[in-house]
Amino acid sequence: MGKNRDGIFHPGKGKPSGANKEEGLGAQATPPEKMDEYNEMTEKYTSGPDELAPNVHLLHPNRNTSKANTSRGYGTKTSGKPDHEKEQEDNARKRVPIAQTAAAPPEELPGVLTKDDFSQLASISGKYCVSVYIPTHESGEAVNELSDAVLFKNKLQEAEKLLQEKGLKQPDIVKLLGPGYALVYDNDFWRSQQTGLALFLAPDFSRYMRMQSAPPEQLVVNTSFQLSPLVPEMLVAENFYLLVISRHTAKIFKGDASGMNEVKVAGLPDSTATNRPEDPDVANGDTNYQGIGGTSNNNSTEYLKAIDDILFREVLHSENVPLVLAGPEELVALYASVTAYTQLYPETVTGNRKYDDIQALCRQARTLLQPYFNRELQKVKERYANQSATGLTSSIIADVIPAAHYGQVDTLFVANNTQAWGTFDEMSNTLQMDDGMTGDNEDLLNKAVIKTITNGGQVFTVEKEEMPADSPVAALMRY
Repeated sequence: MGKNRDGIFHPGKGKPSGANKEEGLGAQATPPEKMDEYNEMTEKYTSGPDELAPNVHLLHPNRNTSKANTSRGYGTKTSGKPDHEKEQEDNARKRVPIAQTAAAPPEELPGVLTKDDFSQLASISGKYCVSVYIPTHESGEAVNELSDAVLFKNKLQEAEKLLQEKGLKQPDIVKLLGPGYALVYDNDFWRSQQTGLALFLAPDFSRYMRMQSAPPEQLVVNTSFQLSPLVPEMLVAENFYLLVISRHTAKIFKGDASGMNEVKVAGLPDSTATNRPEDPDVANGDTNYQGIGGTSNNNSTEYLKAIDDILFREVLHSENVPLVLAGPEELVALYASVTAYTQLYPETVTGNRKYDDIQALCRQARTLLQPYFNRELQKVKERYANQSATGLTSSIIADVIPAAHYGQVDTLFVANNTQAWGTFDEMSNTLQMDDGMTGDNEDLLNKAVIKTITNGGQVFTVEKEEMPADSPVAALMRY
């Protein structure tokens, strides 16, 4: 064995470093207790003699293993940054992205909030309550391209910055926002949206809700959840019926603000039936009968009268709610002329609706029925106008906010998408108004909504032009 110029021994050319050792060719004896471990490693990283397993990543033999230390004595060759800056960047890269956490998704709230659901959301308070609202899409290009998911992710990233500004540490931010990010990459979730989405996150609390009305984009990080946009999801509890008729079938659905369910009625024509009551001539052996849209208008009339008789006898005889018709225009017009039900709604959903999604049909019907459901709003607006000179009304924020906190408000009107930032101390009855959101104040209008509902009052959120007074807030008082 010879020496190199530095005086270090090295093996002879072509000989392994252990050639002159007692063990032989440099291979050391394997301790018996290590055999099981070595066998497991062999099975894991090989798929045969001298053959690597397919999952083993092999680095390129020509890679530059020293490129991180080849630039002027510091940093990297490409960045030229000092060591302390490079260390900061490396530490940032090591931070676990929130999107890669294994947080469980939030629980879903019902499509129509009950007072108990609302009160649960209202009961959550703390320094880090995150509320996110976005409009969403049920179908179309936006769904195919997951545009709603991108918007939702952007809101969560904005929330991360706001939480950092409030002093929340990164591990706690990851834990807080993790349930929201769990939804971002769930493609099936984004393909089953309605027209809006709300998310509520707080330490150890996470909920979301598919909304039937489209809210404006909104992100609020405050001491309580922003709940004013949810008021329309609570208001309408009245029922209605939707009758979908076609040439060979008829189905009736009962709907409310949460959706629709089919009412099974024995005797209604069914496209799967072999003998259809809407085809009386077929039953009598007339194979030339053309049905609705054919030449026999008398048969069409008899068909629709038969449907109306069955529905009135089995379902509608004791009802006093709107019935909306959906189907081909000539068919719904003919049905309207023969029905005995007095609450037939004048607006219809026309076109061939036989194969439409039922919940989408429900929302179309609800849109038509909006004037009907707004009757209560018109009544309380009239009450406000009639009592405006009695002292039982107010549209002054400094009066309405304390009244809401003390349970004095019977009916509250709030303009959509408006905030009034400040603080109110119930103990000292001290109100302070601010120009905008700070780290220590809250949306006083949102708090008034919460207090009014939890104290048994009713709330209407309306467009500014629909307010009963020229103010973002107005109230009818109990006393």
